[in-house]
Order: sequence, then structure tokens, then C-alpha cells
Amino acid sequence: MSVNKLAIAAGVVTAAIFGAIAYKDTLTANYAGTERLDGHTVIITGANSGIGKATTLELAKRGAKIFMACRDLESCELARQEIVHASANERVYCRECNLASLKSINLFAQKIKKEEHAVHILINNAGVMGIPEHTKTKEGLELHFGINYFGHFVLTNLLLDKLKATGPARVITVSCPQHLKGTINFEDLNGEDKYDPDVAYSQSKLACVLFNRELAKKLKDYCVTVNVADPGYTYTEITRHKTYRTNHLLNHFAHPAMLILFRTPVQGAQTILHCALHPELRRTTGKYFDNCVQIEPAAEGIDDEVGAQLWDLSEKLMEPIIPVKKKRLLHGKKLTKQAKPEKTEETEIPEETEKPEKGGKAEKADKGDKPEKPEKPGKGDKPEKPEKPGKGEKPEKPEKPGKGAKPDKAEKAGKNGKQEKPEK
Repeated sequence: MSVNKLAIAAGVVTAAIFGAIAYKDTLTANYAGTERLDGHTVIITGANSGIGKATTLELAKRGAKIFMACRDLESCELARQEIVHASANERVYCRECNLASLKSINLFAQKIKKEEHAVHILINNAGVMGIPEHTKTKEGLELHFGINYFGHFVLTNLLLDKLKATGPARVITVSCPQHLKGTINFEDLNGEDKYDPDVAYSQSKLACVLFNRELAKKLKDYCVTVNVADPGYTYTEITRHKTYRTNHLLNHFAHPAMLILFRTPVQGAQTILHCALHPELRRTTGKYFDNCVQIEPAAEGIDDEVGAQLWDLSEKLMEPIIPVKKKRLLHGKKLTKQAKPEKTEETEIPEETEKPEKGGKAEKADKGDKPEKPEKPGKGDKPEKPEKPGKGEKPEKPEKPGKGAKPDKAEKAGKNGKQEKPEK
């Protein structure tokens, strides 16, 4: 009898589990669009596992050329082979991009800009969560802030000129519900005084929301849209540092619970696909999407003053690879002709320079500042030579030539006269 009761109880539990999973599935949106991406180039960070891998597979099935930007190339290659086999699309490539290193990000971006004529979709997906000990990037930033937010800030800005030239193009940054608990602590942004992994993670995800809004304003005159995709609570390897995963006993019970309560990677990818593909979002920018529906983010996530302050700080942190002269790129202004890049150990980004015209001509003066061309004197009207000054007398500066008079040799702006070097 006791055996029968145990069997009944087990059956009830099993039915409850599968019923809960089925109910969860009904609450999760599924992107049903059938858009093709043949001829489109897509970049996805953190594409070797979890939501990034699921997104990569779906976009590969639609014919996109995809660059999987990952830190671990070995893991990336294994994932790439699975994706190529499942999608029958061989145009999927691995590229090293460690978001905890400005040098790695820069090398990745420069290679893309050199090899690819266009970038249609950039998906900022990679992230870390629950790092137990205070850890820093190679540039000294707290790891959650450095990878989840700042690494993507740098990557996006390095690829902006390519995205703008491609337009229409889309940038999708992945955040999560934890941003609701976040705040930007400018007094201790790096968590030096007090480190809490949950606080650090929430702050980094809020920073992504602020970055999205600020970037949308700077790109308002270009055919590049930027939106946040919230995959919801998704059960992936990002939770590997959490206590219920590191403790074997807790993990034994937590694993089935996570399968019931959390979304799968495929379900988490649906909102990203919605933001990347939906034709009605061609002109939608600066918004936040959850479960394929636009919603309002946290109040601080739409605080323009905080967003501007964070952007300015991030620009200063990025100066090792993008000098001050290059900041025009960040503000959406069109670039002028560029000189050849100066090769350094850390960067290969060309600095913006102004080339002097052939023959050493000076920069063009503003309208109204050019001396009028002198008229040819008539017969017998030779201009008088100026008198030589006496001893001790300083010669007066010659006046600008009027019509009918040749310019004095003292002026340096003539066609055949010597000219000053153009100011840098």
C-alpha cells in the first residue's frame, strides 16, 4: 500500500512539474517572423553558449553571415561547428574578443572594419554574473561593470562608423530585470569600498539601459537604431557562480526548479530576435523590450542627466584607444578624410587629420576673406614703386590691395608667394 501511495505521489509531482513547464511556455512570447538575412552581416558577443548561442543558430538558419565574438576560441569553435551543422550555413565564424581587455576589443573591431564592407546587426549579449570575489579587467575596472557594460560601450563605438555607413543597421544590447534594483554609484563605481556581486551586476545592467538611451539620441540623424532586449530570467551558464550552482547538494534540488521557473535559452532569445528582425522596429530606437513587448525600464534608466554623466565618464575611460580628437565619432558627426593610422602597441585607429592642398597651399579661407584678384593695369599706367624708408624709420605695413593694384610682396597669401604652413 505504501508503495502505491509513493507511486501516486511521484506521479502527481511529475505531472505538476510538466504542467508548470507547459504553463510557463504559454507565458513566453515566440517570435514568429520569417525574415531572411541573406547578405547581412551580424556580430554577436558571447555567442558560444546560452542565449547567444540560441540567437546565433536562429540567425544562421535565416542565412546571415555571423561573427561569433568570444573570449574562449576553443569553446567558440565547438559551438560554431554545432551551429553550422544544424543550420546548413557555413558563413559562421569565430573571432576572439575579450571584453575585459581594451586591446582585444580594438583588435577585433579593426579586423571587422578592414575585412567587412558592412555590419547590419550588432548584438551586445555577453555578460558575467555573481563573481564572488572583487575582480578587475585588464584596465582595472570591476569585472561586471567592465564586461557587461563598458566592453560593449567600447565595441559599439569602435564599430559606429561601419554601422552608420551600412544603415539601416541595428544595435541590440541585452539587459535583464535585475537592472530595476540597480543604481549608478559614481562615488564608488568600481566597488572598491564595498563589493557585493549582486549590486555590481545590477549596476552594470542599469548602465546598459542608460547607454542605450544616450546612444539613441546621438544617432538620431542616422539610420542606426538601438534598443534593449530583456530575455527575462533565463537558465544559462551565466548563473554558474551562484551558490545554488556551486553547492552540489543545493544544485541537486535547484536544477529541476530552475527548469520549471526560468526560461530556456531559446525562449530567452526570442526578444533579441524580435528587436533584430521585426520590420516594424526599423525606426524604433532607444526603447526597452521584454517578452517581445515594449515596456518602460527603471526610472533611473531614463534619467538623462545620469546617462550623460555616465557617457562622459566612459569616454574618458576609453581615451587610451580613442584619442580626444577622435571623439567626433562618438557624437555622430560625419568624419572628414583620414590620414594613415599611426601604429602603436595598443591601437591601430587612425587619427583625424587635415591634409594641406598640393603645392603647399594654405587652408581655404572663409568666404569674404580672399583678396580680390588685381586687374591688369592699362597701357602707361605702371604702378609706382613704394619709397624706401629712411634710416631708423620702420616701414608701414602695406594695405590690402584694391582693384587695379598688384599685391605687395609683404603679403604671403598670393598664388606664387611664400605661404605659412597650415595650422594643425
